[in-house]
Amino acid sequence: MHSASDVHDGLYWIQWWCYGCLRQADASWLTAVAFSEDDLALAPVHHTAMRHRFDIVETTPPPPESALLQLGQLNAEQRRQVLALIAAVCRETEGEQPDALAIWCRRLAKALRPGLWLPSMLAFGQRREQDALVILRSRFPASCWSRLQLLYPRDWCDGAAETPAEALPAGRIASLCDAIIWKVAAG
Repeated sequence: MHSASDVHDGLYWIQWWCYGCLRQADASWLTAVAFSEDDLALAPVHHTAMRHRFDIVETTPPPPESALLQLGQLNAEQRRQVLALIAAVCRETEGEQPDALAIWCRRLAKALRPGLWLPSMLAFGQRREQDALVILRSRFPASCWSRLQLLYPRDWCDGAAETPAEALPAGRIASLCDAIIWKVAAG
């Protein structure tokens, strides 16, 4: 027996998978495929053609990913904050976060010890957003990336897609990303 919230999450997941990701696409993706925001109003009806224009892989949705559902419910500023916090946990930088959040990031970094398992190519320097997206990309099944990338600026995603993420420890990546998405969603 499924609870009402399970059914709601399942329905939301299918809607997000089919056309919700299109409606949340960063403006840089709309420009690249010559869509206006008015065109996105047609996403629930013409989602197959729109997904084709965005080069989204046509696949059956995987089982609902609660963290991706939560990420999809965040606004653009909150989604950018997710990347900033991933970078802050992986490579601490002074003064970029409010004190309470910086302490939270240090505690998470102390628990997960990213310095022991992060590859050196993820330096979180001038490519902070792309490096954080590599981490976020590796959190979810590969089939989710073509939709997940729409939530962020296109040039960031191009850089993230070029970096291999296979060697990252799945358990630690899941703990890192899930904790940060939860923290941002909780406010």
